[in-house]
Formats: sequence, structure tokens, C-alpha cells
Amino acid sequence: MTQAYLHMDNDMAADAGVEAAGSKNYLLRILVMATCIGLALYFWQKIPVPEILPIKHVEISGNFVHLSPAELEEKAAQVIQGGFMTVNVAGVKRELLREEWIAAVIVRRVWPDSLMIFITEHEPVARWGSNALISNEAAVFSPAEASFPPGLPFLSGPRGSKETVLDKYEFLRSELKRWDMEIDMLVLTERRAWQFRLADGPTVLLGKKDVEGRFNRFFDFAIPYQADRLYQAKSIDMRYTNGFAVKWTGKS
Repeated sequence: MTQAYLHMDNDMAADAGVEAAGSKNYLLRILVMATCIGLALYFWQKIPVPEILPIKHVEISGNFVHLSPAELEEKAAQVIQGGFMTVNVAGVKRELLREEWIAAVIVRRVWPDSLMIFITEHEPVARWGSNALISNEAAVFSPAEASFPPGLPFLSGPRGSKETVLDKYEFLRSELKRWDMEIDMLVLTERRAWQFRLADGPTVLLGKKDVEGRFNRFFDFAIPYQADRLYQAKSIDMRYTNGFAVKWTGKS
């Protein structure tokens, strides 16, 4: 009985020794990890990161029509501060978006010393109001007027109507193309009345009510019945229930 009792005591002592060794190893790992973190923080604070991983290359890409990649690279370089890990990517993007022709900017770090910047330009489809352009995405932007592409149609509407006006323009442009005609003006007035003008042709008044029906009457009746004299008209008023009125320019 005494021998059995001593044998159990030895097993318990061995288990306790294993547990103690495991605890020591765990504490040692914690100590090593804490030391590494402390050293990393020390060197992060004491050694300037830009001197370790400076940004050496800035590459700008995109389909450029109205912008110069070289000028954009120079502009980006002026706001790049810090090294590879600390450069303010959001700040670079924000600064480039100050350029009115830019619709979107993507900035990516490329290890170990580069920034890749992809730029999307606005694609203007028309002038908007007196001093702005509207893009194919219904974004209104105001670059220098000297940079406006020539020959754009004129669109205008009250605040909050740009998507509606652009959609109506696209519809009219598509319908008129079947007749080899083009539109050079579309206006939604403050009173929500529509009017448009054919290129080198008359202004068409649609008003506020039954606009879709008046559109249809213009295409189904006004164009076919006045095709040979259409461009001698000054205006075509579609605001009649069962017809339209034409005001002529006086040209023969």
C-alpha cells in the first residue's frame, strides 16, 4: 500500500513539472513578442520612414482627351508626402479631383517605391446652362470655357432636373436621327415647360402637359407634313389638342 501511494505521488509531481514548463514557455513567447513590438515602435518613431521607403515613381494612366498626363504627374508630386507606408493616398486623390475634367481617381501603392494613379475623364455630351458641361453620366462640371469642345448642344433645366433633361435629350437625339436631323437645344423651364430646337431649324414648343403625346405628334405629323418646308419655320407650337401651329420666318 505504501509503495502504491508513493507511485501516485511521483505521477502528480511529473504532471506539475510539465505544467510549470508550459507556463514558462508561454510567458517567454509573450515576452519575446512584447519586445519585438516595442523595438518596432521605437524604430518607427526614431527612423524617418520616407528615408527607408521613399516614393520614387508616380505613374498616371487613363484615356486622356482634355488633360495632360505630365501636368497631372507634376500636380500629384506636389502633394505626395511621406514614404510608401505613410503617403496620404486619400489626400492625393482629393487634390487631383480638384481638376474639373476629372471624373474619378484610383490611387494604388506598388511595392516598394511607386504610386499608380488611374484617372477617368468626364465625357461631355452637351453644354449645361451658361458656363458648364454635362457628362454622359449626368455630372455637371465647370472647366475653363476655352476647353469646351466645339459644337455641343445646349441643355438647361431647373435644379435637380439634370438626369431628366439628359434622358429626354437622348430620346430626342435618337428619334431625330431617323430623319437625318439633329437637336442643338433642349430646355426645361422653371415652370416645367419643354422646348427644343433643331440644328439650323425651328424651335419646337411642347409645354407642360401631355409632353409624350406632343412628342409623338411632332414626329408623326409635323415632320412628315412639313418636311419640305420645315427649315423655313421659325417655331412649331405643339401645345394644341389636335394639331400644331407654325410660325414662318418669311423666307420663300
